[in-house]
Order: sequence, then structure tokens, then C-alpha cells
Amino acid sequence: MKTASILILALCVLVSCSETPTAILGREQIVVQAYIFDGMPIRDVYISSSFAVGSDDSTNAPISDATVLLTRKRGANTERVTLRPIRQKAGYYETPDSTWFANVGDSLLLEVTALKQTATARTAVPRKPVGVSISRRSAYVLLETRNTPFGALTTPRLEDPVQVSWQNPNTEYFYTTLTSIDTARVSLRADSLRFNFIISEPATGTSYNVRDFDIRYTGLHQVNVYRINKEYADLYKSRSQDSRTLSEPLSNVRGGLGIFTAFASDTATFTVLKVQ
Repeated sequence: MKTASILILALCVLVSCSETPTAILGREQIVVQAYIFDGMPIRDVYISSSFAVGSDDSTNAPISDATVLLTRKRGANTERVTLRPIRQKAGYYETPDSTWFANVGDSLLLEVTALKQTATARTAVPRKPVGVSISRRSAYVLLETRNTPFGALTTPRLEDPVQVSWQNPNTEYFYTTLTSIDTARVSLRADSLRFNFIISEPATGTSYNVRDFDIRYTGLHQVNVYRINKEYADLYKSRSQDSRTLSEPLSNVRGGLGIFTAFASDTATFTVLKVQ
């Protein structure tokens, strides 16, 4: 789940989740940041409280004693589970059984009771991206050395472009991640710092071009293309706010603030080889 945790952090950066929601009504409200990934254990449900306008608080506090219920409707079957707090991560909740997860087409209802309030939100796991393909399975890189104010810096350069593409007839939002997954990888950059994960911003295009900057290691790489639900796309589009309005980002949580959404992905792989 390490990759999923990094992904959640990156998603929060993309939509300014680090900006603490403020309760316009002058009281604390439940704040939900919950992300469900097709076929993966559910561990990324974060519950916190907002702060009231005029209060001395500047950050929201995690809530680790909430009652968090998740209902999954799959065809004619409905199943409900109570999420449990994750001891090592204040405010985070997970399913008690790691085999309980959501699949494409499942409808989901989240119910959170805390602060003497109940907040609810609905989402559904979207379809997987269609037609995901990659232009080449092997990518050769040359190492180039250039002088910088900090000394010589060696960086990789792709000999030929690598493009991941997919179908998008309805101009939906997608984003991609690129991960070095080879346990025998060799660093190609002095500034790699064990960083093996790249995430793109959500966009309505049909392709992602792997950049020279993205390549930091030799070996097998995995590209995930994620289809984004409407509620997340709306949140992303509304991330820039005028501070004079004191308005909240768009939310699909009733009785609270925040986002409850789901993603589905398809993958492609390629191998990075260094030109000898």
C-alpha cells in the first residue's frame, strides 16, 4: 500500500487538500477525504473537523473516534461494514478485512457520525480506462553530463519518445502515475533520492508523454491511467478560490465538507535500458 499512500498525498496536493476547510456556519463540521481504488484494500478514508470562522485554529484536527460505515451495492447484493481506526495514522480508517474492497460498477455510501453530527456521501467505482496502450516496450536512455552552479550533473535522456495513450470520446478527466517497480533497478540520476513515483495533473487529453525528467532508474516501469469521477473532476476544477468570498471548495458530502470518490485504472509497462 506504499504506492497508494504516496498517490493519496499527491492527489491532495493537486486539489489543495492541505488547505483546511473552514465552517462558514461558525461551527465545526465533519470533513471527509475518502478515496476508493478499484480492487484495492480500503485504507484511505480520512476524517477530521473544520474550524469555525473567527476561531484561533488554523488547522483541522483528525477525528479517530468517529463511527464510519461503508455500504457497498453490487448488483442485487448490498453489504455494510464498519471501518476501524488505523492506530498509527490519526484520523484514518480502514475495513477490518483487507479482502473487502470495491470493484468497477459498485455503488458506495459513506456515513460518518462525529461531533454530534452525521455526514453522508455517495460515489460509484467508474469504468476502467479503455484502449490503454504504450508506444514502445523498451526505452533506451543516454546519460548526459552538464555543468551547473553546483557542479557537474548527469541526467538521462530518452533516445525515442514514450507515449501512453487511451480513448476519451467524452472528454473526461484522467491522470497518470509512473512508478519504477524493478527491485534490481539502478539509479540514473544523482538526485534520485529513492524517488520512484511520478503523478500527472488531471487532464481531458488522450495521452501522456514520458519526459526525460520522469526517468530516474533502469528497469521495469509501470504506468497507471486513472479515470476520474465527476465529483473529483469538479473539485479539481474549483481548486482556485477567491479568498474574499470565504467559499468552500465543491463538496459531495451532505452534512459536512470534503470529497468521497472512487477511481479505476488500467496499466501499461515498459523497461528502461541504458545505452552502453
